[in-house]
Amino acid sequence: MQMLNMPASQDLGITLRTRSSQNQDYLRQSLPVQQQLQLPNWTGGDYKTLLPKEVNRIPVHAFGFGADHDASLMHSIAENSGGTFSFIESETVIQDAFAQCIGGLLSVVEIECVHPVLRIGSVKAGSYRFDSSTGTIGVGDLYAEEERNFLVNLDVPVVNGVVSDPMSLLKHLGTQNGVSGLRMLEGFEAMRMEPELRCVKALLSPESGIVDTHSFTLSLVGQAENSHATFSYNTVVLSGRVEEEKMHLFVAETGSFESRCEGVVAELELIPNLVVNSAGLGAQALAKRFHGLRHRFIPSSHYARGCYFTLSGAKSPPFDKLVYPIPEEGGLGVHVTVDLNGLVKFGPDVEWIECRDDTSSFLNKFDYGVNPQRAERFYPEIRKYYPDLKDGSLEPGCSGIRPKITGPGQKAADFIIQGEETHGVPGLVTLFGIESPGLTSSLAIAEHLANKFL
Repeated sequence: MQMLNMPASQDLGITLRTRSSQNQDYLRQSLPVQQQLQLPNWTGGDYKTLLPKEVNRIPVHAFGFGADHDASLMHSIAENSGGTFSFIESETVIQDAFAQCIGGLLSVVEIECVHPVLRIGSVKAGSYRFDSSTGTIGVGDLYAEEERNFLVNLDVPVVNGVVSDPMSLLKHLGTQNGVSGLRMLEGFEAMRMEPELRCVKALLSPESGIVDTHSFTLSLVGQAENSHATFSYNTVVLSGRVEEEKMHLFVAETGSFESRCEGVVAELELIPNLVVNSAGLGAQALAKRFHGLRHRFIPSSHYARGCYFTLSGAKSPPFDKLVYPIPEEGGLGVHVTVDLNGLVKFGPDVEWIECRDDTSSFLNKFDYGVNPQRAERFYPEIRKYYPDLKDGSLEPGCSGIRPKITGPGQKAADFIIQGEETHGVPGLVTLFGIESPGLTSSLAIAEHLANKFL
């Protein structure tokens, strides 16, 4: 109903009834009004006696026109049923009064979310059937033609050792990200491939492999220098600022900065066409030194140390393939890696650490030592899939620090890549939270930056 034109109170019921009968099809489709009760010129007193029994749990919206009605009773009926009461003083406010009621009735209260692949084990908001692959998610009342964006969080827990649901989710995500050849295996199939392995189910990725990080890095340096790139080692960027739509960088030797930290005079000023801040652990600290970059575009810094232990005393590696458990909070879990020299490494674990200040992260002043006592935490985790691991067979290996942008108890965040269209600073691209698999995806990240910003 867009407008009601009623010159007098005695015509109210007639107008409503006439307008309703003319629009029955529209009302049934678009206005889910259960019932209309017209009381023109009613002076019988108790309106409650006129309410049908079936409206017991249905909101009643009451309208009183003029002074000749019992406003207190009508207000009580509306309030008890969860409806509204409107006192209409004159013809000019009739439209607003009806809009208050009808606006809330033009609603869509439920949307069904169906995924053809995954089995949904838990839907916190809504309902589901255990033997069904569909779930119903309530998104609240919506006005007619209103749109609302919402997020659906799928939490697929491991229950009683049954890991098929989270693996289905991993397989789906991998396929969506372009990984080919992923295949679900029953436990006996996986253990036939790897006799030392114990599992219920497994996800096989035949195209996964390992990378010699040192050789890979040297190869990138060589190819870059062949393309006339110049590397400036032992050099630190002290600060930067925007002048005439270009970023100006002020640099000095790292040694002079380490000895004084503050008050170091720049030895060189650079004016590049594009600056890419990919400083990893020090990306946030470096970004704070760029004058003109608002801090609200710099995420918080969190650091997680991951330690590796090597397997000793084994005549040969227990596994031919890489073995990963279901990912845990903050990392990929204690998995098995065999390097190019045949050395078996287990790790990493996740140890949240504090950084003293921005200067420490800026200069990578982190403790990379591996505490031998942390091996006691590794044994039970590894024996979940490698029960024959012998006591005393783990030795301290190496460690790494992850530059995370979410902390303990928070959901993992994706890489953050910001350009001028985000932070408004010309000639500056910032990369935050480039942790694992940052090395694996480094070439893809570089290609993305080149295509977008060069």
